[in-house]
Amino acid sequence: GKNPVDFINKYHDRIYSIHLKDKTGKNTEPANTNQVWGQGETPLKEVLNLLKDNKWPIYCDIELEYEIKPWSNAVKELGVCVRHARELLM
Repeated sequence: GKNPVDFINKYHDRIYSIHLKDKTGKNTEPANTNQVWGQGETPLKEVLNLLKDNKWPIYCDIELEYEIKPWSNAVKELGVCVRHARELLM
């Protein structure tokens, strides 16, 4: 696929919201697999800081699509993603 940072830079005036998730890359085995935030290859830090630095009015939501382990649940995992996003923005 395309580089999300380049895509957002080019089309930011047409983007209202972004669904964010972390995935492995096309050259990783298994390729294009959903991951816990911070364990994939999606440039989350670059995307979030691009939006922040440019103050573009683009909403982001967390796509919780990776496999949740039996000892966890969606609410706990969402907390993991939010904490990771906050760390990336610092």
